[in-house]
Amino acid sequence: MIITLWRFAKELFFFSSIGALIGAGICFIMFLHLGSPKTPEDAGYVVGLFVKSGVQLGLIFWIVRESVKSLRRYLSTHRKKRPTEPRLPDGKSASDNIASSRKQRRFAALVRPWD
Repeated sequence: MIITLWRFAKELFFFSSIGALIGAGICFIMFLHLGSPKTPEDAGYVVGLFVKSGVQLGLIFWIVRESVKSLRRYLSTHRKKRPTEPRLPDGKSASDNIASSRKQRRFAALVRPWD
């Protein structure tokens, strides 16, 4: 249980930190094109907004990824792996009789006739 929660937290932190780096990169590119704001407080506010938006973006990517993984796992386990075997009127499958007759023939080939 703890290992699962630890992996859950690591993935969430990883995606959020990637999103924060993306947000900071976009903010840096914006500063290069438009120049910095007039006061340092405004600059900090703008950087904080972009980093916060990046964390939210990372969180959204993580939620989508987990949803797709869960859906893929659900769909792959609920498919029928093979078609159902035809049944005889007594409830046994048709392949059971084939297997039993093969066993009888193999056994008959191994048995030595009486001398």
